[in-house]
Amino acid sequence: MSSTHPLQLPEIIQEVANFVEDPSLRACALVSKTWYQVFHPLIWSDVRFRLFQHNPPNCLLHLGHLVKTFTITFNFNQQHLALRFPHLISLTAVGHP
Repeated sequence: MSSTHPLQLPEIIQEVANFVEDPSLRACALVSKTWYQVFHPLIWSDVRFRLFQHNPPNCLLHLGHLVKTFTITFNFNQQHLALRFPHLISLTAVGHP
């Protein structure tokens, strides 16, 4: 009979993740493939950046489904955001018309 180490169980890893602050999420995602599966969505769930362009970075195009909070500092077409980030719960836009 084989036993699984408790820190390899996704349920336990998720509990650990609840106490990890944002700056440490990337380091946790590098622990193992199992930890990556839990921490990777958390890394991309709250995106904040400042840009002076009309489109988000290319990395957001394939990770948009993980974003739950999106803060931008420029004017952006909301319909475009809805198409790119279908699970978006919160949008904060600070900018000038």
